[in-house]
Amino acid sequence: MGMESFTRDVRDKVLHSLEESNRVPFLFVGSGISQRYMGSENWEELLKWVCESVGAPMRPFYIYRQQAQTTITSDNELYPRIAHLMEPDFLEATQDTRFHEWVDRHSQELERGTIAMKIYIADHLTDREPDRLIDELDALRRASNHVAGVITTNYDTLMEDIFPEYDCYIRQEDLLFSSLTGVGEIYKIHGSATDPRSMILDTHDYASFMEHKDYMMAKIMTLLGEYPVIFLGYSLSDPDVQSIITTLATCAGTERAQKMADRFIFVSYNTTNHSIENARSFNVGDCYM
Repeated sequence: MGMESFTRDVRDKVLHSLEESNRVPFLFVGSGISQRYMGSENWEELLKWVCESVGAPMRPFYIYRQQAQTTITSDNELYPRIAHLMEPDFLEATQDTRFHEWVDRHSQELERGTIAMKIYIADHLTDREPDRLIDELDALRRASNHVAGVITTNYDTLMEDIFPEYDCYIRQEDLLFSSLTGVGEIYKIHGSATDPRSMILDTHDYASFMEHKDYMMAKIMTLLGEYPVIFLGYSLSDPDVQSIITTLATCAGTERAQKMADRFIFVSYNTTNHSIENARSFNVGDCYM
């Protein structure tokens, strides 16, 4: 399928779904969007970048990965466990003279107990700006009145830059205890580079996230149950997506989850395959096995 034909096919299918629901959509945004417009890394690439940019006393990424694989019980735990193993070595690296200026600049955050590696990653991400396909981003900005809100697992600030008038919630307590309206709001469920302490990165963060996840997703489900949802920068095989859909299905029950799945649209792109999928291709019944 050529790009022009693919674009037309995506537009027609999305418009048909939106017309059926008679509501503007929520956007659920993953790392593929930041990769597309800013050349950013996914989670694994981000952790590799830390190892490579810091060097000794940090070890090659594959060592942390192999160590992590011997202690985890599910794939979702892999990257938090790798980050957990990396953090002490990164902290040791900050004692090197090449980090003295960086430590001075972030001394207050470090003294408050913010994990040093989170600050380092946040610096890297806040330095990034969109540098490609700007026309596409401008089109999305102009469509802000036709987007109900945004949910994202990304740390970067791309969504805030695109929708500057939206209220942004970045900490778990914001999501858990605020009165969310679902209109003109951005929910950063893995935290934000603007507040490194909020970032869901290591095993401690992941455990805390999982402890509150069902309640948080139940709250978000009240929004998603009413709106069509367009997933951008994800695929149905993404562990985050499968976990989210599983949690929604558990909270909603099979019948309601299937109705919600009819309004979930996945738009994906890579150099060899273009596709648009409906979430029904993810077997909601498997959530109860």
